[in-house]
Amino acid sequence: MDLGLNDRVAVATGAGRGIGRGIAEVLLGEGCRVAIVDRDATGLEACRAELANRFGSGRILAVAADLTDPESVRHLSERIGETWGRLDALAANAAALLPAEPFDNETYRRYMDHNFLIAVNTVNGLLPLLERDGGGAIVITGSIAGKESVGAPPAYAAAKAAIHMYAKTLSDLLAAKAIRVNAIAPGNVYFADGNWARKRAADPDGIDAMIAAKVPLGRFGTPEDIGNAVAFLLSDRAAFITGACVPIDGGQLRS
Repeated sequence: MDLGLNDRVAVATGAGRGIGRGIAEVLLGEGCRVAIVDRDATGLEACRAELANRFGSGRILAVAADLTDPESVRHLSERIGETWGRLDALAANAAALLPAEPFDNETYRRYMDHNFLIAVNTVNGLLPLLERDGGGAIVITGSIAGKESVGAPPAYAAAKAAIHMYAKTLSDLLAAKAIRVNAIAPGNVYFADGNWARKRAADPDGIDAMIAAKVPLGRFGTPEDIGNAVAFLLSDRAAFITGACVPIDGGQLRS
């Protein structure tokens, strides 16, 4: 299916590796111009070089930014505006899985900063660009941990649940401006140097048994699986979808 994304301008945050990189790769493959954003400048440059080798450098803008800082988001908006003059699609994916003590207040604050407020900062800072040409689409990355208890740290689960409700209520507010807002809820996504790669390296038999028992499709998700769904939601093929939270989990959620 042609998603009609050719020459659209998109942003993928947390794009230095993992899900964010998978989103960027799919969007570039669909013909988008993509601003890839990550706080790790070294990892981001390595990602930019690899993507440029595959897709050419002319459609990629790499911006190192700490998106928990509104000033960094303002700088990102300026770079996109100076480079391409508009924004059509935002994949607000940047987040962090931090060391957690379940009932420590500071842990909850850090998780909210790096998993919820980071999305709010990003959306608020880039909305003027989305509004400039009369609309666009936003997809915010949540988690199945925000929809159901799956053993994630409570602070992480709470922050992701906040993402889901934020996307839903924001979709109501922005519909009149022709801006669609959806969330995604990825399940267990495997990529090199990721959380699941580390867990599986430590206990391959146990992790494989857990996936077989809990995921009906019997496998981990991939960054490309997530990127494909995000690209669809950002495209005009999803023109009547807003306010949704789409699980991408191999069937793991039970409700």
